[in-house]
Amino acid sequence: NSTIIGSLLHASLEIYLNEFNELSFIEVFEKQSKRVFIKNKYVIENVEEATFNKLYSQLIDYSRDIRTLWFRASAECTGKNAIRTAKGDIPANPSMTSGWKQAAKNLNLEERYNYLDTKFSYISNSTDINIVEAFTEAYTLACNYETPVEIVETLFLEFPLSDYNYETKEFTNPVLMPDEYGGDLGIYLNGYIDWVGYVYFQGKKRLALIDYKTSKENLTEDKLEYHAQLLAYVYAVEKLLGLEVEVIGVHSLRHKKLALTLVDREILQEANRSLFSKHKKIAACQFEKDHLPDSQYSQCLNTFQKECSFLQNCYPKIYNKLH
Repeated sequence: NSTIIGSLLHASLEIYLNEFNELSFIEVFEKQSKRVFIKNKYVIENVEEATFNKLYSQLIDYSRDIRTLWFRASAECTGKNAIRTAKGDIPANPSMTSGWKQAAKNLNLEERYNYLDTKFSYISNSTDINIVEAFTEAYTLACNYETPVEIVETLFLEFPLSDYNYETKEFTNPVLMPDEYGGDLGIYLNGYIDWVGYVYFQGKKRLALIDYKTSKENLTEDKLEYHAQLLAYVYAVEKLLGLEVEVIGVHSLRHKKLALTLVDREILQEANRSLFSKHKKIAACQFEKDHLPDSQYSQCLNTFQKECSFLQNCYPKIYNKLH
């Protein structure tokens, strides 16, 4: 489900943060999410348009009602409509309160959920995801979104690194690894940077890279200094743009918090050495087994619902059993 949540919110942010956009974020989300379902093949390709449109409309209505209940259970809501515990406190687990249960019954939420879950299971492309739950959660996060005040100017959204076009056989923004870490072997750094632009941080306008997260982790600034993914992106952006990146950050959409920190050049050098050196070892068929396939949730067997591309090299016995 986390994959769908991330895809829906990232796609909406890409449109919303365009300076020419005049819609609210939730309006962008409602319009964009329908396209994401099709583009990312979360639903089967031959689904009838009329059927999908009807279900999507019902899914929006259901998510709006769930969002309303969350608002009623928050500190922002006061008065007779507020959902509270028996003692009158703001509930830590709203769905367990009598107020929530009664409201859910009045809105017929359980029956609507079962209906949507059944219908979407017929047109879903995967049995491992729950479209209704994922969309509802993403919708609630979208309703809570606020652009951080630190953001001054957006330069790039979903900035591609070494994006290869198999038809033209060309790269967009090609970034070779440092020579000593695989660049001499023709190994490229591939990925997408969520946001590149300028932030106002510690009294100054600074070039920054920001990654959007929908996980429950609340990343602190001290841990952010060692964020391997963002530090690798710093290397790439500086190589492509010829500008010094001063700040990296993570915007937690769940916690509505933007954590920022200055780039420590010593940590940057050490992080990139640690990260990029692995590519050269892989090219030489030297595989470091950092993880074990000890459960279905291990990174060997399940990273974004896919097994590791090198499972056959590291653990051929379990690979052969699975294939």
